[in-house]
Amino acid sequence: MIFLVIAVNRQGNVRHLLFNHSELEAGFEVLNRLVARGHMLAQAILVDDESTIHLPVEAFDGHWGQSTIQELEHAWRVLLMNPLNRNNNSD
Repeated sequence: MIFLVIAVNRQGNVRHLLFNHSELEAGFEVLNRLVARGHMLAQAILVDDESTIHLPVEAFDGHWGQSTIQELEHAWRVLLMNPLNRNNNSD
């Protein structure tokens, strides 16, 4: 996945950034780190194969962490591996 970013630093300088990441969550973490360091995201675009997605820059507040997504993914996998017990009452 390729991330194309336009950011404004604390001095007001516009920066055009491009980086490649194989994991979506890790790419999001990079965007959050930019915000945490004082950059304002003006535009963020994700290019994956032939798809282009304009990411909502307001979603990146500098506080979100990859560990949160990993915890959610783990909980999701546990639920999938342990399906609900269904009572099949045959009278």
